[in-house]
Formats: sequence, C-alpha cells, structure tokens
Amino acid sequence: MEIEEKPLNIYFIHSLKSNFNKNLYLPVLRSNLLSKHHLIFSQTEENKSKYYKDLIASADLIVIELSDTDMTLNMEIKEAAMSRKPLLVLAHKVRGYDDKYQAIVKNIIGYGSEEELRHYVETFVNNYKDRISQGKLDPTVVLGVLKQSN
Repeated sequence: MEIEEKPLNIYFIHSLKSNFNKNLYLPVLRSNLLSKHHLIFSQTEENKSKYYKDLIASADLIVIELSDTDMTLNMEIKEAAMSRKPLLVLAHKVRGYDDKYQAIVKNIIGYGSEEELRHYVETFVNNYKDRISQGKLDPTVVLGVLKQSN
C-alpha cells in the first residue's frame, strides 16, 4: 500500500507592479507536480483580503519573485526571511532585481523562461517535500551513521 504524501502549502511572494498572472501564476499552475500541492497566491480572490503575515505563517515553503519590486514586496520579504522557512528566491535575468535584497535573502537565482522558472520551483519543492512532516520542517539531515567502537 502506497502512502499518500501530504500536500505542501507553498506561498508565492511577488511585486504588485509585475505582471504576476502571466509571469508567475500561469507558469506555476501549468506544472503537474505543483498541482498536487496547495499553492497560495496573494492576489487570488481567496487571498486578497488576507494579511500577508498570516499567509506566510500558513506556508511550509516560500517562493519569492524579485523582479519589479515595490514597497509591499519589501515588507513581505522581510517577514518571510524572519519566518525561518525554506525560501526560493528568483529574479528574471532581463528584468533583474535591486541589489539591496542580497542583504535580506541569499542565493538569488536568475531565470530566463517560463520553463526555467517552473523547473526551479519544482526542484525546490522536491528537495523539501520529504523533509517536511505534519506541517513542520524536520531540520534533521542525516549525513552518516556513527558506529560504536568496542
């Protein structure tokens, strides 16, 4: 009997100035792998009236898209960084991002196409799905087994 995996809550942070429907929501929604999880987009009818801190608190994983930044994005990024939840930070290679964000988030990954963006998000989710149990991140990473000497 196969054990069904618990879907992850994945929150997407982006600028309100960006064309987020075309550049973020659609590429993610086109993924078969990601469709098995609960995708939390702040600008859907379901979430528009919710406080961003509550959306971040409900997430297991957070994806940040840094292109076309605005003030709302600044607050959400700081809150996400303080949450200590796994973060994937992306920026479009052509549109870029403001260098000030490197002080808040590390390892910003550039992408150039919808396929590349989807690949990074899918890989990020795959890397964490087995480490998250019952809604909490299991920080234990087994690097090896120590043998007891006699």
